[in-house]
Parts: sequence; C-alpha cells; structure tokens
Amino acid sequence: MSWTHDALVRDLAISFAGLLVFTDVALGPAGSPRPDVLTLRRSFAHPRPRAYEVKVSRADALADLRHEKWRKYESGCEAVYLAFPVGLLRADEVPPEAGVRVRGPDGWRTLRGPAATRLHARPDFETMMKLLLDGIDRAVAERIAAIREVPTAWKVTEALRRKFGQEV
Repeated sequence: MSWTHDALVRDLAISFAGLLVFTDVALGPAGSPRPDVLTLRRSFAHPRPRAYEVKVSRADALADLRHEKWRKYESGCEAVYLAFPVGLLRADEVPPEAGVRVRGPDGWRTLRGPAATRLHARPDFETMMKLLLDGIDRAVAERIAAIREVPTAWKVTEALRRKFGQEV
C-alpha cells in the first residue's frame, strides 16, 4: 500500500490504544521539536513519553538519519522510534539508539526497541502545558467536526429531495 505522510501518522496514532496520543505537537514553546506522534502513559509518576518520527519516503528517511533529526526528541522522551511502511528501510539502517516500528499489511509492529531508554525522562512543565492546551484545542475541533458531519433530518430530507424531487 502506498501511504501519505498524514495517513500514516493517523494510522500510527490510532494503533496506540490506552495511551495519550498527540500528533504534530511541539514539545514546548514555538520552535521546539515536533515529533509526528508522541505517546504518554496515563501515569503521573511514570508517563514514559515516546516520540515517533514517521517516514514514507526512503530518500527523506535517509536524509533525516544522516542529519540525526530524530535525536532532537531525546531530551524530553524516554525513547525515540522511526516508524515507516515495511520495506522502506532495513532495521540495521536505523541507529541502535532509535527504535524501529513498521506498518505491514496486518498493522503495526515493533521490529526493535531502542538500545537504551531514559526510563525516568519526564516532560517538563512547559511541555506538559503545551500538550494540555493543544490537546484540548484539538479535541474540541475534532468534536465540532464530528458533529458537523452527523446528518441532520434537514440534510437527509434535502438530499432525498435533490435525488427524488420535491415530493418526499
């Protein structure tokens, strides 16, 4: 299957049942790193933040690996993963400090965790506030969008009138 970046990000985000999931949210004030997907456990003491950098193009993935773009997420996260469709990269092309998660025909699976994790990594106050505020804004926007898509009796009647005429 051919993936777009945004579709693969959404698919990865959906795969994390039971976790708090954020997509494309800065890890602090403007200019801070923005992982494609960030997950947190629902735990005050051990949130275990993990960043996922999603790739759909081999050229883009190799360029980011050369520039070590994924390392900018290390400071506030216990682990960083590269996530991509199966076959895009070999696991040995990804540095051992980063985990590898691939999307195959049957869903997502972790090929390899990072060589070491920072088990006590915790987002700082600014990052948590950013996640909270952005998370609330996105949740409200998604709820409004969902409500707008619910067909009302008027919308259904109008669609039927257009299809079958005024006498419905």
